Amino acid sequence: TGNAIESSPAIGIHGTIYVGSFDNKIYAIHPDGTTAWTVPTGGAIFSSPSAVTDGILDSRLYIGSNDSKLYAVDAVNATVLWSAFCPPWDAAVESSPAVGADGTIWVGADDTWIHRFNDNGTVKWSYDTGGYVISSPAIAPDGTVYAGSNDFKLYALNSTFEKLDWSFGTGSPVRSSPAIGADGTIYFGSDQGGLYAVTSGGTIQWFYEIQSGYGVFSSPAIGSDGTIYIGSDNGDLHAVNPDGSPQWSYSTGGAIRSTPAIDADGAIHFGSSDGYVYALHPDGTLKWDIPTGGPVHSSPAIASDGTVYIGSGDGILYAIKGGGPGLCTVCPWPMFRHDSLHTGIVD
Repeated sequence: TGNAIESSPAIGIHGTIYVGSFDNKIYAIHPDGTTAWTVPTGGAIFSSPSAVTDGILDSRLYIGSNDSKLYAVDAVNATVLWSAFCPPWDAAVESSPAVGADGTIWVGADDTWIHRFNDNGTVKWSYDTGGYVISSPAIAPDGTVYAGSNDFKLYALNSTFEKLDWSFGTGSPVRSSPAIGADGTIYFGSDQGGLYAVTSGGTIQWFYEIQSGYGVFSSPAIGSDGTIYIGSDNGDLHAVNPDGSPQWSYSTGGAIRSTPAIDADGAIHFGSSDGYVYALHPDGTLKWDIPTGGPVHSSPAIASDGTVYIGSGDGILYAIKGGGPGLCTVCPWPMFRHDSLHTGIVD
């Protein structure tokens, strides 16, 4: 693209890869690496796309942009269906959208609000957190929406009654996006330098301290056995047991803001600001590493044939033949935004 790619790719039902770039464009790329189409926005794109399918085609994409808008794009005709400012201050949308079972779209914005949009682009409801929201919402089976905020809290919003159920304070900004475990536990990182496990009722189960003074921008992924994987700005990827005890850690040469993706063999894939994409065996030993030409803050997506797609600060989207059998389908939360379509919702 010529500009950094920090957006994380989504993969459509027929293998098309969708991603945003700092060159103010949304890309659709065929599995062979050729460009299917591009759609311009008015600003750089940190947000990652959420793809909606009708079961036959990828019908539309939702993605935020730093021009303060949420975009809905017709994925077949490559046209903007609508773009909508996030009221009340029209601030950048770095958060990645999640699509509820009713078709409404949830997204955070730098205006401090979490917004709920109707599928026609009108705002259905908004909640003011008090701090900018780059954390991406996660939606539980009961419709509860979880997202972090720079006001040091994780929020649980009731989608039925459009009200706050509870908030949980951490003492530092929450930029990490929450992941939801098989038992409903919510896992997320904070700038305090650790990983939290909080019940669906808003009470803490445990806090795993990674390293004081280093933030946790990465979001958790959850393996089939309940192991939680998360990166840290101290350069380590951590594997944490479901009870909050350490399992192992793997050190890289740079901050890890990428969210791991777990394949069906249990291998863990992620990027680092040292410019490498890594794959680790389930025991934490190195499987392979691949250099790129820039820091890797994008989170990987794994296609059904095992290809790992990930963006880099060098402006290139990489397709890596990882050798695995595809994304883990028995993991509660195997990658950023839960699944390859980036729905952000537990099935």
